Amino acid sequence: MSDFFQVNDYHADEISNDPLHVDHLIAEYVELRNRIKEVEALAGKIKEQRDQIGSQILEFLDSTGQESAKTAFGTAYVSEKEYVSCSNTDGFMSFFSANNVYELVNRTPNSTACRAFAGQHGHLPPGVKLTIKRTANVRTAGEKS
Repeated sequence: MSDFFQVNDYHADEISNDPLHVDHLIAEYVELRNRIKEVEALAGKIKEQRDQIGSQILEFLDSTGQESAKTAFGTAYVSEKEYVSCSNTDGFMSFFSANNVYELVNRTPNSTACRAFAGQHGHLPPGVKLTIKRTANVRTAGEKS
């Protein structure tokens, strides 16, 4: 593995209340975050190249009327994903409730609304569990949030 991917490991027994130790931890955090940004930027460029080639392969498959093409290097095939959006929420809500087609909607609680409800009423709605994950973030000196 290259030096680029080596990470210093910190262990719980090394945690100290010494401000210099926290200073070192923050510096290391910022360095690792910057390295992640570099890797993600490179990955973004590579993904863009891959997607351009994928478009060319799809054009080939479409123009030849194929759903797949097998080669010595692998098999290309057409894949479809569906995305749905709603331009008229009121009309959609009226339709699905009037026609009892509840399978047309995802029945998951809205976390923002549930948190507000709990703040106002002192409890969550029945059957709802709210999990809050806390993490530490670091803003570089001079960086605006």
